[in-house]
Amino acid sequence: MNLLGIHFADPVWLLGIGLLPALTVALWSLSRAKHSTLSLGNPRLVEAAATLFSAQLVPWALRFLVLLLCLVAAARPQSGRKKVEEKKPVTDLFVALDVSGSMITNDLKPNRITAAKKLLS
Repeated sequence: MNLLGIHFADPVWLLGIGLLPALTVALWSLSRAKHSTLSLGNPRLVEAAATLFSAQLVPWALRFLVLLLCLVAAARPQSGRKKVEEKKPVTDLFVALDVSGSMITNDLKPNRITAAKKLLS
């Protein structure tokens, strides 16, 4: 799945977003049923004062948002280029050079170490 340059590594988790509103409404109604035995104040006034952003609805909206973000995070959104590994033929060359005092011997012109450097270059 590719959306605005973002693709998901596990897009199956995004299917849970469709179930999320039903799950939130079910849990919210269960919690209201559990607390319905306790009534504070005049029930008609409490119902009249309840708005869309009531103190009871905000925590449920935040829980819905957290679950939504967890589902998106579980789908592992990714952007950028896909890393492709190419195999190219490579020849590795290792050179071991003796740099001890015996390499200063003048049996080669000017000495052994300079002759080895010329040969390598």
